[in-house]
Amino acid sequence: MKKSLRVLLSLAGLATLPLAHAANVDEPGYFGAKVGWSDFYNKEFASGLQDGHNSNNDKVGGGVYGGYQFNDWFALEGGYDYLGKLKVDNASGLEMGKARFQGVQLSGKFSAPLTEALDAYARLGVMGYRVSGDGDHHNGAAPLAALGLDYAIDKNWSTRFEYQYTHHLGKVDKTSIRADNGLLSLGVAYHFGGAPAPVPVAVVTPPPAPAPVQLMEFALKGDTLFAFNKANLNDAGVAELSTIVQQIKQARPQEAAINIAGYTDRIGSDAYNMKLSKERAATVADFLVQQGIPAGIITAEGFGKADPVTGNKCDNVKPRAELIKCLQPDRRVIIRVKGMAVQQ
Repeated sequence: MKKSLRVLLSLAGLATLPLAHAANVDEPGYFGAKVGWSDFYNKEFASGLQDGHNSNNDKVGGGVYGGYQFNDWFALEGGYDYLGKLKVDNASGLEMGKARFQGVQLSGKFSAPLTEALDAYARLGVMGYRVSGDGDHHNGAAPLAALGLDYAIDKNWSTRFEYQYTHHLGKVDKTSIRADNGLLSLGVAYHFGGAPAPVPVAVVTPPPAPAPVQLMEFALKGDTLFAFNKANLNDAGVAELSTIVQQIKQARPQEAAINIAGYTDRIGSDAYNMKLSKERAATVADFLVQQGIPAGIITAEGFGKADPVTGNKCDNVKPRAELIKCLQPDRRVIIRVKGMAVQQ
């Protein structure tokens, strides 16, 4: 086969590989078969012999191979190759016989990815060969090297395009011939030995815990709970708070949190109103604790004259007694109970 034709065949082989990492670590074992063209080079003959007059250097060659992929870049590979026959003539041009070349090989295979499924690789190793013909034979060892491309078709199948060169097959004093060999081949391999695919396990995600919600809110008039400008509970305040405590206990909220907010009207200084609102909220909190509500779930805050309920409706009221009466809705205590309702 002429070199130009060999180059064209090589390019054609590359063109047929779709761009779909062939070093399959998931299925590390593999075996395959290959077939192609076998060429003999640098032929040397014993004295009085020559290349066959009608011999063609291009032979059909092929073989089988198998290996184990240790990681993404290295595999150990072995196989059998049949490299074809060479015709031998004497000095007069008469055919003296044919020499058959075959062997078993062992090599290290080194890969580098080009795409997700296409690898370039090189193999370096040794071939234990046998040259035979006319009832005689010779066994020996020869170094070999190969370059190629591996393409992963799927998880279990791959194809390869390779050129292998074996140096010095035979001995002139043993088999009357020695030659180098080049084998251009196309192969297909099956990959196996991976761990079975894990059985999918249904993951049950528990529903998120419900966020605490506001279960109850009590808006209490300040004048019912306290005397004007005072922070001590009066009898009416004790009675009303006792009723609220019973409602909270009956609700039995889980992860409960109770917030008590005290407010005053705008009469007086900001500092005085802030102090009074905090004292009133603290008085209500102390009462709840006395009635059996855990202190750890209660917070008490004072906001002074902030957030007036009356807005500006009392702006034009001048007499003090009337202004105090008008601003009564602003003097208040609000109890908010948050938690998750108990399922009945």
